[in-house]
Amino acid sequence: MVAGQFIRHCHQATGGWMPLAPLTQHVVPGDFCRMHDAGLRVLGNIARLGFAPKSQPHETEFTVPDGCLRLSHGVHQVFRAEEYCEDDAGARQQATRHALQFDAAGSFIFSGSRPRYRMIRNWHDFEIDITVKLTQAEFAFRDLYVVTQLLRVDEWALAIAGETEARLEQVAAHRSGDHFQLFSHPASRGLQCKGIAVYQKSDSVAAHFFKARKLTLRQAKKDALLNRVLAGRHKYSEQEKANWLEQDALNLVEANELNIATCLEFFEWRDAGLEDALRLC
Repeated sequence: MVAGQFIRHCHQATGGWMPLAPLTQHVVPGDFCRMHDAGLRVLGNIARLGFAPKSQPHETEFTVPDGCLRLSHGVHQVFRAEEYCEDDAGARQQATRHALQFDAAGSFIFSGSRPRYRMIRNWHDFEIDITVKLTQAEFAFRDLYVVTQLLRVDEWALAIAGETEARLEQVAAHRSGDHFQLFSHPASRGLQCKGIAVYQKSDSVAAHFFKARKLTLRQAKKDALLNRVLAGRHKYSEQEKANWLEQDALNLVEANELNIATCLEFFEWRDAGLEDALRLC
């Protein structure tokens, strides 16, 4: 997908943040989700599951003063000129016209301002309870993500090239030599584009990025389940053993082996990584 480079670069350059698809999708910390059809599908929120008073999820929210989020790969400003234009009232004002060139398909630029953070700050307090509730007591999930941090940015824009040497021209009623600022400024507008697959811009609806915890099978349990196959010398052929090693180890669980008393031996939560982020392509 054309957004793959954007997702990969975002995750690597920001310490693990993943862009929502679409960027304007509304989620909140505590939402539990599945990744499906290159998007995040919210199924509920852990706050509605019910916790003991001492293990309630607690959130923290803060804003970075004068902050901004700027990401790009393979994009260059190849033209900039100051000129005059007329506003909606017919008044003459200064403006800046510029052009961005994209090296290859997938090259991108993103710029947003005023980042705001929300995060769950006491995951450890309710991790055991949530594991039991989501895998046995109330649900039987085996593939699940819980949003733990959310980043919102305003006055943002995103452009992704669909071909080599794509080009985007803009004009903004604003004077600046900073192409990131010109790109996402509220007064900027697109004039011409060539080979651009994605061009999104918003001054009123925030863009969202997230971090999540992923439900996974404990490595020790996975090893034990796979050893059953390897130990069954006469039960499986060599090819069958090789095929089993590529399957979900949970398929090896015997009847009644996984239950409310044993689920903590089977599952743990890990930070979602780049492999998970690329599922959003």
